[in-house]
Amino acid sequence: MNNKLKLIRYHYRSIKYSYGLYRGLKTKFNILDIEYRDLNRLNSSLYSQLYLGDLDAIRIKSFLNKEEISKYINNLSKLKPALLFEKPFGFTHGPSLIDSYEKMDKYFDAAKEYFKELNNTMGFDFHDKIVNVLMDLSLNHVCEIPNCSGADYAFFPMKNMKRLCGSIPAHNGLMFYDMYPECRHIESLIDKSNQISILLLMQKSEKGGDLEFIDWRYCDTPKDLSTDVLRNMAMRKARKSIDLLPGDLILFHGGQLWHRVTDILGRTPRISLSAFSSFSLNHESILIWN
Repeated sequence: MNNKLKLIRYHYRSIKYSYGLYRGLKTKFNILDIEYRDLNRLNSSLYSQLYLGDLDAIRIKSFLNKEEISKYINNLSKLKPALLFEKPFGFTHGPSLIDSYEKMDKYFDAAKEYFKELNNTMGFDFHDKIVNVLMDLSLNHVCEIPNCSGADYAFFPMKNMKRLCGSIPAHNGLMFYDMYPECRHIESLIDKSNQISILLLMQKSEKGGDLEFIDWRYCDTPKDLSTDVLRNMAMRKARKSIDLLPGDLILFHGGQLWHRVTDILGRTPRISLSAFSSFSLNHESILIWN
């Protein structure tokens, strides 16, 4: 075999390895897998790499063990009805994004109550466990919930997605500021040039409910088209399903990276907790909110 043919075959193997083939399209996502027990061995700021887009995702395996998951699921029957909110896909436990200035007081009241109920439902200090993860990933950066005039934002509300109730359509985190100008109230607290999405899977459906990454970024998205048109465009891009097991925690470049959750087709609801994260304006702390 001549040297030119060897070089061609070498490059083909490299491309196939680096990109992977998915639905006949080439996709490239830089995803780092870490076992939860190994987090304290890190010697570089993976949070900064994720924030800047050098990494697309960090998948932390076994963040919660089977006993912790089981206790949370069993305690869901005790949830306060006042903190349950109906959604097209099912319901949430805890307040969602503020999409109206008129709802801000109710949001902050619900956030305060939900914070207490979340730890009770978990059976341990969930806030501290999440903060410790972010400190490990950022080499001990200060991590906190953003505060607005003495009131804290929501922390990891739960989504319960039911069978045949729909999906969470294609989106990215930064587009919400275009869709809902009211969301911009947090711009006075965070560096909005980018943000990270965090998802903890608590219960998996037998079929569907997959987190999918879409090979398209907010920075490459036209800003003069409607949300429906953009979502149709996103669904024509290459996509990759991200395998998660109950107890896995994933942080991903969700401010820029388009993503979605597919329809729930199994009988078991998909249950997850999620939040956003970014640096404060002065980059002195890492903030977590929803």
